[in-house]
Amino acid sequence: MRTKLKQTSKSIRFIIPGLLDPVPYLDQLPAKELPELAVFSKMLSRGELLTPETFDARQDNFYHCLLKEMGNDKASTYHSTYHSSQSSIASLSYQLDVNNLSDPELFKEKWIMRADPSFLMADRDQLVLAQTGSLDISIDEANLLVDEINHFFDSYEEESFWTLKSISPDRWYIISDKPINIQSVPPENALGQSIKSFLFNNDKSTKGIDSNHWMSLFNEMQMILHQSEVNKKRTEAKKLPVNSLWFWGAGEAVDELNSLTDNAVLLYSDHPLAQNLSHLQCGKKFSVPEHFSEIFYADEIASPIIITIESFIQAIRSKDVFSWVGLLEQFESNYLIPIMDELNSGKILQVEFISPSGRKLLLTKKLLKRWWKKNKNYRLFLCTNSDSKN
Repeated sequence: MRTKLKQTSKSIRFIIPGLLDPVPYLDQLPAKELPELAVFSKMLSRGELLTPETFDARQDNFYHCLLKEMGNDKASTYHSTYHSSQSSIASLSYQLDVNNLSDPELFKEKWIMRADPSFLMADRDQLVLAQTGSLDISIDEANLLVDEINHFFDSYEEESFWTLKSISPDRWYIISDKPINIQSVPPENALGQSIKSFLFNNDKSTKGIDSNHWMSLFNEMQMILHQSEVNKKRTEAKKLPVNSLWFWGAGEAVDELNSLTDNAVLLYSDHPLAQNLSHLQCGKKFSVPEHFSEIFYADEIASPIIITIESFIQAIRSKDVFSWVGLLEQFESNYLIPIMDELNSGKILQVEFISPSGRKLLLTKKLLKRWWKKNKNYRLFLCTNSDSKN
């Protein structure tokens, strides 16, 4: 039975990249074009700002942060320490997609890498990652394209250690018998940008296959996709072709699903991997609602409630500071104002706003009563908030 948020809910955690960290170009906007945002400014001044000694600058820190805040100590420790700056996000994603491996033994001593179907667009003298994860591909199209790539490489004995799989239309995987020693970034970090800045670098901390090999495969697969009949039909139907794959998240396959079920939380997110985590724990996927009043609390699931919001970082990556300001204004109206009321009434005991970089803003009823704290100008704060003092 699911009921509305009530007194027993003690903690809500927001994971919002791009909210508490410096916002590029914000200081260039005239003050008259910025909303007042009295509630957000009050929260910044009276809440407890926690700043780590060193910030998490990894390109995939959203995933690490999500696992850590879900209380999955085993997985978060693994991701933060294993293989230098690389992690097994692809391994976790693969297991969540498969959910029940028919033969777990076949999964051992494998390396997994996401190879998401993508569309690269030519822009003058460079290629831009224009779209990934939302190309409206059917599972039949995905399977045909994957079969074409695998069939092409079947005749090359030196490539027999890996195979490409399409678990879903938007999420494809390379399963390898050998380590994949490249460093890459999640596609959302590179969208709309030249791919040259994000292509693989050698991981010098380990021995094995180097980035030159995978760069060669990356280019070869583009040629195969360019000649595919599937893509020719998509183009004729005025659909974007799948003209590239985006390699990312490579790491050794490890069994993490058991540890992920140890601490059940109620998770609201529009991110596919987070939604799969929610389905694993609760049997349901919860999208982020437009208004805080639509958040529900499940009696059978322990606190906290975790809500992830990615629209702020997407605006920053698009260099659209006007959209960022508009999102914040809407967030104050739809979330921050009702949250302030819930804190003051005691229905919520604690709220945390968390950046994957490591910065946190903690709010409680007691902290909000610190009337002597002078309200911070959120614009100045977000342009110069490297100061760790509260």
